[in-house]
Amino acid sequence: MEAKQKTNGKLHLINARGGVPIRVVLLVDDEVLLRTTIEKILSLRGQNVLSASDGREALQIFSEHFDKIDVVITDMMMPGMDGVEFIHELRKLNRCIPIILTSGLGVNQERFALVRDLVTEVLDKPYEIKALQAAIRNATDGYVRISATGE
Repeated sequence: MEAKQKTNGKLHLINARGGVPIRVVLLVDDEVLLRTTIEKILSLRGQNVLSASDGREALQIFSEHFDKIDVVITDMMMPGMDGVEFIHELRKLNRCIPIILTSGLGVNQERFALVRDLVTEVLDKPYEIKALQAAIRNATDGYVRISATGE
């Protein structure tokens, strides 16, 4: 069940089970088990999740749902279009969408330097769900998605 709540002058959808803001998350990770686990956990906690296994698929999903997505969580190292290339392409489509970058190898400083100013948060894998939720909150704090209809 969803309800509307006005906070700080902004209208948010909230999850009636706990007053948690409902966000649409685009999750991009090539590790199937991790991606499906995070998707299930976030869904159980009231988030709507769209997921992709690589940057190309994520760009396609973003193009189709750009007016619904509130935050993007992407892995750094993926086959095909990696996180760095994906972030650069995503920024061409949307300069403001919050992006959380994750990496299981520690952040390669050379590669990270290419996107440092383009991401909102960075999480090292493995991460706890609390850390992910905090990153989502921090990344989306103050972000207002404007839909295609101007709502």
